[in-house]
Amino acid sequence: MKPVHYILFCSFLIFFLGCSKEERPIPPENTSNYAPTHIQQQLDLGVNISNLLSYNPVDSFIGKRYQAGIIFHVDSANGSGLVAIYDFYGNTNFSSIWWNGSYIMTGATDSTVGSGATNTDSILVAQGSGNNMAYLCDTLSYGGYSDWFLPSIDELRLIYTILYPLYPTNFAGQVYHSSTQESLGAAWGINFFTGDEYPRNTSNPAKCRPVREFN
Repeated sequence: MKPVHYILFCSFLIFFLGCSKEERPIPPENTSNYAPTHIQQQLDLGVNISNLLSYNPVDSFIGKRYQAGIIFHVDSANGSGLVAIYDFYGNTNFSSIWWNGSYIMTGATDSTVGSGATNTDSILVAQGSGNNMAYLCDTLSYGGYSDWFLPSIDELRLIYTILYPLYPTNFAGQVYHSSTQESLGAAWGINFFTGDEYPRNTSNPAKCRPVREFN
């Protein structure tokens, strides 16, 4: 017959190990799978990207459909990011002009990622309403969202280098304008056929790719 203290010790050890196992943090189901299809399923179900970042790398979200667009940038710190509009007006493109009838400096000179919305606001303040790219993006309602804007040149570059190879038929092989003004009468654009990046006359028609931010 085993001593009582030995039996009590074994009982305590079994209880302790059982509790420790139950208290270990368990990842939510289906969030730690790196397969692209599983991540897309989570996004389609409305799971917030900030909740998925704990179990999936940032790059795994790039190119996924989310909130009426295609993800091309994610902030690893908080899960916010940017999407380019998807399947808009047939080929997700429309042509327009950058200016509103006169050459003026609008103050929309920021080129960085995250500045497209501010640039668009600056253009609207300077040029007002009309048949110009900034106004068309700002007044656009698509997929349940109405906070679209004209991307900055760095944002447009990400769209070209990341999304264009993934969805080549979803873009036109033509020049796309950004919201970044280079000088009086010129704004930065990218030729999606050649990859060339250069300032273009704001009175010349070009393609536009609306963008929005998600949180």
